[in-house]
This record gives sequence, structure tokens and C-alpha cells, in this order.
Amino acid sequence: MSIRTLVSAAALSVAAWGIAQADDVLELRQSYAGHYVLPTMVGDRGPFPFILDTGANHTAILEVLAHQLDLSLQDGVPDTLYGLTGSSATVILGVAAIDFGAGPSPVERAVTIDADVNADLVAFGILGTDAFEGQQLEIDLSDYVIRVNPSAAEEWTGLEGRISANGQLLARGTVSGVPTTFMIDTGATRSFINRALAEEIVAGRQMRNIEVHGMSAQGGNAGEVGIGTVRVSGLCHRNVRALASDFPIFETLGLNDTPAMIVGLDLLDHGQIRIDFASGEFNIDSSAACRRRSSSMLDRNMIYDHRDGQ
Repeated sequence: MSIRTLVSAAALSVAAWGIAQADDVLELRQSYAGHYVLPTMVGDRGPFPFILDTGANHTAILEVLAHQLDLSLQDGVPDTLYGLTGSSATVILGVAAIDFGAGPSPVERAVTIDADVNADLVAFGILGTDAFEGQQLEIDLSDYVIRVNPSAAEEWTGLEGRISANGQLLARGTVSGVPTTFMIDTGATRSFINRALAEEIVAGRQMRNIEVHGMSAQGGNAGEVGIGTVRVSGLCHRNVRALASDFPIFETLGLNDTPAMIVGLDLLDHGQIRIDFASGEFNIDSSAACRRRSSSMLDRNMIYDHRDGQ
């Protein structure tokens, strides 16, 4: 399993939220940290904000929410949770029907994430790709909506990306002309490249050191650096800056030794992602051809502490 953390420096009030009706068009809310969230029911409780995370193959809930739902961690199955910066122990629990607005999802079990109950939270859960099994989604980040099983899906053609057996959205493209494997991750506010790609395109360049906090308690460091032009599916951005690291997530994905990049919301913002979970295909449609990346997502990202360094 590969799950992303959801602890941030911004609180999101849920008291006034209403659950969307199953009209196939669901409103996305964006947190101050940049994550997109959906009001989600767990059984007859909620709604609770859940992060939309195509980089996670399993739906997850915070332990604090498990306690609120009267779920006992003692009744769960111990397992290991793999995230961006490392791994940690988790417990898999049976949960009541999870409904993010399009009717009950097929999720029957959720992994748990241990978070500081005193921290301000962006959300109380993660909607992984297992929540959308068999469905067609159009994630429209320009209109802040998700269209579930849209009628236009019948006309979708040229879906270049593939959904792996483990539920990750993978595609081939280039970074500054270097053939690269991409994972599309709506749960990450920043984009990352692995060491193999960094050695191809940024060797010898000065990097700014950034502390990164993922799911695991240990965190890690990455170097921010310009990587040139990124082209994958229908997405193209020039003058991109990304975080270079050898984080364990690349090894978990089997992408440790080949040029690879995790595409986060800093590059996906204002685009459309069309995903056909039934056929295992997807594509990305960017509204602007090879535009220069905006720094707005970077400005909203509150989970990284910037430090001077190389």
C-alpha cells in the first residue's frame, strides 16, 4: 500500500458542510495547504473531509476518526503503511459504507493513520483509488468538480496512461527530453523526481534544501531545482521546479533505478484528469499548451519548511 499523509498547518471546518447528492457532479473543496477534499459519509456519520488522492491505492482514515466512529484498533489487522518518506505500522479496520457523494463506494476496509490529535487537520481521511473501482471520473481542477460516470466518457479516446495492478496512475513522458515514468498523484502538493532522473538532468546544479514531511514520522529532505520542460499525456509545462530526492516511495513503486517523477498538484492545478477505472486507462488535459508553471501552489504549500542550503 502507498498512502500519503494528510496532516497540515491549516484547519478545515466541517461543521457547515453538507453531503453532495448523487447527481454525478461533486464539488471539490481546496484546503489552504492545496489539497482537494470531498465531504464524505462513513455509514450514517459525517460528513468528514477526505483528501482525493490518486497516489494512494487504499482508502485511509485517521485514528482519531476511528475512535469517533467507535472503531477499536484492537479489532484490526496489523500491517505496514508505505508513504513518501518511509513506512510505519498501521491497522486495517472494517468500516461502514463510505460515500463521497456518488453512492456507497466498494471500500469495506480502511487503513489507519496515526496523527497528532492536537494538530490542525486538513482532513480526516484519504480517498484512495480503491474507492473508485469500476467508475469513470473526470477530475476538473479548473471548475473544482468531479464528474462521476459522465456521459461524455463514451467519447473518450487516446487514453495514454495506464492504471497499474496496485492502483497507481502511471504514464510515460519526458523531462527535458529524458524518457521518464510518471505517477499522477493528486494527494501530493509538490512534484518530486528520483535520483536516477536528477543524475540525468540536474547533475552539478545548486539546489535549495527543503524539509519534507510525509506519512511517516521521520520526514526527510529534498533539493528544489529547475528541471526544464515536463511533457506527459496532455500535460506540458516549461520552467518547472521540482523536489529531487531518493525517498523510499520510488523503491516501493519499483521506480528506484529508472528516471521517474511524481506529478503533484503544482503541475496538475487547473487541468483535467480523465480516469477510466473499468478499462484501466487515463489521460490528462492541460488548458494551456506548455505554459510556465505558476508559483501559486507553492505559495499555498504549508507543509514544507524552507531552509537555506545546497
